[in-house]
Amino acid sequence: MDTITGNSRVAMGTKLGPSVACLTMGLFEERVLSSFQGTVPILYKRYIDDIVGVSVCSKVDLEQFIDFVSNFHPCLNFTHTISESSVTFLDMELSIEHCNIVSNIHFKPTDSHSYLLYSSSHPPSCINSIPSSQLLRAKRICSKEADFDNAASMFNGFFLSRGYPPSVITTANQRINLISRESTLEATNDVTNTDRIPLTLPFHPLLQHIRPHRIQELQNSHT
Repeated sequence: MDTITGNSRVAMGTKLGPSVACLTMGLFEERVLSSFQGTVPILYKRYIDDIVGVSVCSKVDLEQFIDFVSNFHPCLNFTHTISESSVTFLDMELSIEHCNIVSNIHFKPTDSHSYLLYSSSHPPSCINSIPSSQLLRAKRICSKEADFDNAASMFNGFFLSRGYPPSVITTANQRINLISRESTLEATNDVTNTDRIPLTLPFHPLLQHIRPHRIQELQNSHT
């Protein structure tokens, strides 16, 4: 297994950054794959400028492919990792077991797990949903139930250290345990309801008391 990380020199945070990086890498890999005459990976997947692949060739042949990629364009720089057991790709650790690819959640060494403090001035629905969303991400990534259980235990500790009440964490775990991993991998077709009048206000805890009255006023004014 091998991973390649590219640097397309697009400023982080710019709105066009991901689109420019995807277009650049898409054109780049088309030219690379049509020009290279040697052995290419049997599995080749890319997310923006991060690439993961699986090869069934000698290490020498694989290094020739990676060298060709790395030297194809002077404005693109790549780093790579080759392993016969496991590699990391984005927030996943991928390994091969019994001819199958097994995925597990991966935390970078620089990850401080600084999730939003529970004492932050945010809508309760926003804060309370964070443990559920992270546990759902772990269930989607972990292909083994034991790995998910281990990841859930770590997330529980992370959120406890950020001041989340045990009841909120327990509710999140119970909710995610009712969801099968297969359903988390299914594509969803979310439909946004546009038949309403949006009212956007800066959040403040006191606004929660006036919100229902304001919504009723808006509804009455349009009836």
